[in-house]
This record gives sequence, C-alpha cells and structure tokens, in this order.
Amino acid sequence: MREELLDAVELLRVSFTRLEGWIGLGLLILFFLNFRFIKQFLLLSFPGLIHFHVAQKQFEENSVVIANIRRLLLLFSQICISFFLFLTIRYYDVFPSHLTAAQVYILILSSFFVFYILKTLLLRILGFLTETGTAMRMMGYYGQLYAISGGLILFPLTILFFNTYASFCKPLIIIGLVCSLLIILLYLIRSFQIFISYKLSVFFWILYLCTFEFAPFLFIWKYITLA
Repeated sequence: MREELLDAVELLRVSFTRLEGWIGLGLLILFFLNFRFIKQFLLLSFPGLIHFHVAQKQFEENSVVIANIRRLLLLFSQICISFFLFLTIRYYDVFPSHLTAAQVYILILSSFFVFYILKTLLLRILGFLTETGTAMRMMGYYGQLYAISGGLILFPLTILFFNTYASFCKPLIIIGLVCSLLIILLYLIRSFQIFISYKLSVFFWILYLCTFEFAPFLFIWKYITLA
C-alpha cells in the first residue's frame, strides 16, 4: 500500500530529465558563490530601481568594482531567466521535434547573450550618431539592473519549479510571468524618465522601444519556435 502511494505521488511530479537537475544544481552553486555580490547589489543598487534621483546618482558614481559585480550577476540572471523559460517550454512539451532538450536550452541561452551584445553595440552606435551617448549608456545601465532583478526574482521560482508537483507548476509560471511583466513595466517607466530628463522626444522613445526592446524579443521567440 505504501509503495502504491509513493508511486501515485511520483506520478504527480513533472517528468524532468537529468539535464534540468544538473542545470538547477549549477544555479544553486552559482547563487551561493555570488551570494555576497547579490547582497551588495540589493543594498547598493536596488533603491535606484525605485527612485529615479537615486538612480542618477548611482549612474554617475558607478565604479569599476560595481560594474564588474553587475556583469557577473547579469550572467547569473541570464542563465536563470533562460532556465525558467526552458522549464516552461519543457512543462508544456512544445520542444521542436528535431532538437534535444540540451540544444533547446543552449539555443535560448545563446539567444539572450546575442541579444545583449547586439543591444549594447547598437546603443553605443545610436548614442554616437545622435549625440545622446550619456542617455544611451544610462539605458544600457538600467537595462542590466532590471535584468538582474528579474533573474533574482525568478531564481527561487525556478528552483521550486522542478522540485514540486505538476499542479503547482502553473501557479509558478503565472507568478513568474507577472513578476517579469512588472520588471518590464518598471524598466519602461525608467526609460521614459531618462528620455524626458535628457529632453528627448517621446517619438524617439517609442522608436527606441520598438527597435531595441520589442522587436528583438519577438525575433528570439520566433527563432526558438521555428528552430
């Protein structure tokens, strides 16, 4: 009777593979290795995500040490966000038939890296051509901060995702989606504040969002689903 009950409980779990377990273990190790840096980020940078005047001061006082910590945590966050998206796709079983699970995860993760590199380069080019270099650097700076915040928020949800039962996966996906949309909304508000503070037109702000934010994500999603 006990064995039958245990078998019934196991059936309620999502049938993830060893790949998810290894990635999850790697994320846990990275989290504890970077715990001191995460604590510094929350103490120093998090207030600037809410208050714009604090954000401007932090941008002006940005040091090499803080910049290196930010890059390290950005790497962690991209791995975490990619893993959460991968688990969601895995849960709904919408993998491309000709790709393995490992290939799908590598594709998602590499897409985020390519998007970040291209966006950084294009922001610098745009800042040079339009003589708005400081504003574009601020956009990239706060894009990193909000991406890190999104990764840190999704981290506990991601760890719970493949250690819980199937009935709890959908609520975790919904919570992750709501948190992600909130982070995106805060970033859109901050980007608008930056454009207004540098006396740039609202039309330029809308053009920036369509070109640098919305279009690349649509391209990545289309590429993943059709790969």
